[in-house]
Amino acid sequence: MVVFGTEDEDNYQCLICYTANPKYQVSCCGKKLCSECLEQMKDKPECPNCRQFHEKQRVPDWKGEEKPLQEMSQEEQKKAIKDVKNKQHLDLKLKEKQMKSRMAMQTDEELGEQFIGAAEIGDLEMLDTILGSQSETRIPDRAFGEAWWLAAKGGHLETLKYLRELDGFNKITVGKLEYAWVSARLEGTLEVLEFLSKRESRFDEIPSESLGKSWILSAYEGNYEVLQLLSQHKDRVDEFSSADLGDAWASAGSGSDVHSEAKYKVLEILSQPENRFDEISSENLGRQWIHAADEEQHEILQLLSQPKYRFSDISKDALQRAYNFAKPSTVTRTFLSQLMSKADGISSEDTRLKRFL
Repeated sequence: MVVFGTEDEDNYQCLICYTANPKYQVSCCGKKLCSECLEQMKDKPECPNCRQFHEKQRVPDWKGEEKPLQEMSQEEQKKAIKDVKNKQHLDLKLKEKQMKSRMAMQTDEELGEQFIGAAEIGDLEMLDTILGSQSETRIPDRAFGEAWWLAAKGGHLETLKYLRELDGFNKITVGKLEYAWVSARLEGTLEVLEFLSKRESRFDEIPSESLGKSWILSAYEGNYEVLQLLSQHKDRVDEFSSADLGDAWASAGSGSDVHSEAKYKVLEILSQPENRFDEISSENLGRQWIHAADEEQHEILQLLSQPKYRFSDISKDALQRAYNFAKPSTVTRTFLSQLMSKADGISSEDTRLKRFL
């Protein structure tokens, strides 16, 4: 029997509730559990201490009775809690020491892989342990780039802040900076994307071609928040090709499940003078009309018919195509018919145009 209050080196309190003389233990790390906590954990396959899969076993030669914390005297409770905390602290120090010893024997490549893995899951404590025990120069240059884009992909903002302060941040290739920004746009968070778009994060080095494609895709997906973020960097928007600007307008809101409100916001951002709206060709303006008509987006067409959206630049051919794509006997087709009747050279009686692209 393990008697409470002795200096027995074996843990004599329940790992979870501090009950003295617990009856059971886990097979993985040997930590002990009382009967009540064991019952609560019966459907949980992971050990609460080491997170490994385990089996519950009765403590060999267990005798006596379990003594819950609430049945102990105040002094006994204080000692039980203090003993467990001290042991946990010593266990942590021992694990850290063992880890540092293992790291010292690892190759630089193995250390780099650990560094990358810690960044991927946002484990700042592990990153601190690695860099605290080994010189940063032991981390291969490529590992900093891998860590950067994986942290961005996972949305780990604090990890990115940590990595940016390292000397190795300047070793990250332009390709990895680009990959990180694109990954954050696709899978990360807006907060992470804002961080990556700062000058201190080497945003200026990301190729304009990549940002131009992101401009198009964000417009297509109705992601007005990314467009708003990019539009704040006028110097980068000025680098976009006219073709990218046109494709963004033509495909705006065309993605699946894009709500009309999101499309409104996208068109509003793209039509701003500072976003070079005046450079979009008449052809691409017309493509947006055709898409809106095909999707029966009557309210969008009403919006586009305003002078602000360069309605005067829409060709007769584009109006005809939009009319043909609109379903018969709908508000959209009636609206287009009214617009066509006002256009020079198009009769209001011309209501049987052939469908074509």
